[in-house]
Amino acid sequence: MFNCHDDLTAYHNGMVRLPLAERQTMRERRDTNRTRLKSGLSRDGEPKPVGCHTQGSYAMRTMIQHAAKDYDIDDGVYFKKSELVGPGGAEKSAAAAKEMVRKAVHDEKFKKAPECLKNCVRVYYDAGFHVDIPVYRTFERDGKEVYELASSDWRASDARAVTHWFKDA
Repeated sequence: MFNCHDDLTAYHNGMVRLPLAERQTMRERRDTNRTRLKSGLSRDGEPKPVGCHTQGSYAMRTMIQHAAKDYDIDDGVYFKKSELVGPGGAEKSAAAAKEMVRKAVHDEKFKKAPECLKNCVRVYYDAGFHVDIPVYRTFERDGKEVYELASSDWRASDARAVTHWFKDA
């Protein structure tokens, strides 16, 4: 029987797996957006996030090459539910929380302004790259940490648990 392991590995590394240079570029953009987000939130008098966590294919190292270089990195931002309040003291809606993040990451240098989508804020770059920023709120219920995603409304979602499960499996 012919051993084609080396051929398959070479094909995977050269034609399927996202090259290190492109992963590095995406990581730099993620980090720049984290800095921009924190500065913008501070500038706008909004709450500080309790964390930012990369999720999805980038976190699981399953990104693949795309002919049009249509790559994204998902980088969730987490806030304490008790701190996500509007000017009147009521809880911020999911839409208001996403708008708060969109406004914080906006930069006049962008050719296309960041926009609020159903499940995230998207920051666009040239050549198909974009950074998706899902917005989460966290709180404790019955002694357990609960995570909710800002979607059309707040809904239970724990993307970090999915990433942990994948890596453990």
